[in-house]
Formats: sequence, C-alpha cells, structure tokens
Amino acid sequence: MTKLLLATNTEFGQANVFLAVCHALQQLDPDIELHITSFAPLAKHIENASNFSIRTARQTHGPEINPRPWIFHPLHGTTMVQALWNINGNSIVPGLVARPGFSTCRKIMATGMTVLLPWKPEEFVETCKELEGVVKEVGADLVVVDCLFSHGLTVCQKLGVKYLVLSPNTLKEFAAFKQPWAAVVWKYPM
Repeated sequence: MTKLLLATNTEFGQANVFLAVCHALQQLDPDIELHITSFAPLAKHIENASNFSIRTARQTHGPEINPRPWIFHPLHGTTMVQALWNINGNSIVPGLVARPGFSTCRKIMATGMTVLLPWKPEEFVETCKELEGVVKEVGADLVVVDCLFSHGLTVCQKLGVKYLVLSPNTLKEFAAFKQPWAAVVWKYPM
C-alpha cells in the first residue's frame, strides 16, 4: 500500500489541484492511503472531495472495494490570505488590485517577496514546527508539496524526505525567467 502526504495552502487556486490529484490517484488505486495537511478552512472541502472520490471509486471498481477516506491533518497557523491581509494594516492589498500601470507595477515588484512569504517570522516558524510533526507522524512514502506552500518546502528540505512539488501552473511560468535578455518581461504574454 502506498502512503502519500499532500501539503498545500488553503486557497482554491492551489488547493483544487491537490484535491483533483487525490481523486485521480484514488480512482487509479483505491487502496492508496492519502493524507492532506493544510490550514483548518480547507477541512470541509477535503471531506466533501473524499466522500465524492470514494463514491466514484466504488462505481468504477465495484461495490466490493473499500477505498480509504482521506485523512486531514489541520495546521493551526495563519493562512496565506490571512497573512497578506495582516501586513501593515492591509497596505499591500490595494497595490494588488489596482489598475495596471507603471506606478502599480513598481509597487507590486517592491512587494513581490512579501506576497510570496507574507507570514511574520514567528508565525512561519511555528507552522513549520507543527508541519514537521505531521510529516514525521505520517511517515509517507512521498510528500507532495504546493509550490507556494513555503512551510512544506522548508520542512521537506530540512528533514530530507522524498518529495515533489505540484503546481497549477504550466512549465512556462517557471521556465520563462530562464530565457536570455529578460524575454519574460517583453516576449511572452502573461
């Protein structure tokens, strides 16, 4: 039996990919043991997706199989969106939703790292400690980590566990920055 741990942010742009992958894996192998860790707001959606996946696996493979429900390990820290809203009294948010333009572009570029890592240092470390406990407890064959879930990437690197990174994006979003002459800025549409 294969045991996987999937670690993701709660935001649907990222988390939906993980729910879809869990469903697809369970349809391929109803005996797989799937563990998901994220912040508490995702719990209800994981339960609903798990129930749907079990139902469809039984329809596909027959009622005699007994697929395992997905196991959720909630993290008690601050979600990415909550952390973004907490930055300097929400001062970062207007720049993210403003009309495109040169001045807006400058603001967004100046806050780029803050958007990718919006947590206060103590929040980040606390969540990493909690996640480290989950990874050790589950003892998965493989950990699948959201590309924007910095806590997961940090913990997997620290523990030296076998992991892969999953993203809703295409290769273009990652490889375009490697193009010569800053082609990502002028050549490729975003």
